[in-house]
Amino acid sequence: MQKQTWFYSALLIFGLYLNCGASRDSSTNKTQQLSGNEEPALESPRISPNHCRIVGTIVEINSSLAPANTDNPCSKVPCKAWVSIDEIIGYGSGFSNPLAKGAKVRVFFRFTLAPTKELFPSMKKHYRGLSVCSCFIAELEEQRSPDQSEKPNQRSFLVYGYTIQ
Repeated sequence: MQKQTWFYSALLIFGLYLNCGASRDSSTNKTQQLSGNEEPALESPRISPNHCRIVGTIVEINSSLAPANTDNPCSKVPCKAWVSIDEIIGYGSGFSNPLAKGAKVRVFFRFTLAPTKELFPSMKKHYRGLSVCSCFIAELEEQRSPDQSEKPNQRSFLVYGYTIQ
């Protein structure tokens, strides 16, 4: 009787091990099946501290460029846009002022709104660029400046990377 219990316990553990291994393999295969035109979702399910992960849509692109400077890509292509918050996915710790669905916020795209392949050839991950009506997922980091601290309507955010929807 004791041998049968041990056998069934071992069989159960082995079955669980195989099941967990199969789940891990299928998630790896999904990542490997992405074609060159698709962008993987944001890598981490965790949201960085002081960030808000959103689904947003570009409403307006500020076409003014930074002063001419060969080192600054924002002197060649636009980096600022107004973004409509379509969905709030979540907040990282320390994000002090929640955003509202439907709000329009000013966003500075650190690696520009243009495709990054030519502007930043040494980047590991390139972005295809965004235009008016582009829908994307990104983490917004609030940018605070002394003159904006008293004006909640003047909030602006920084984005380093995004995934096009």
